[in-house]
Amino acid sequence: QAASEADHTAPAPAEATADLPAAISVSGEHLSTSALTEALAKVGFTNISDIRRSGSIAHVTADWQGESVALRIDSRTGRVERSQ
Repeated sequence: QAASEADHTAPAPAEATADLPAAISVSGEHLSTSALTEALAKVGFTNISDIRRSGSIAHVTADWQGESVALRIDSRTGRVERSQ
């Protein structure tokens, strides 16, 4: 008869925003707040605020493609990821 129920399932919802950049350009372990802000802005983040540090890790709030995101940035490697 008709197609099975599995054929009628809704597709998984698309993620609200595009993937974050994997990394930013960094020049050293102790990136200044202004250098961190500049590096994030260079890859497309806006409204960068609430920068907190814990060793070489910076926690930042910023907008990415219209969505506010909490970020975790390793200032040694430049790796950018969403905070959990």
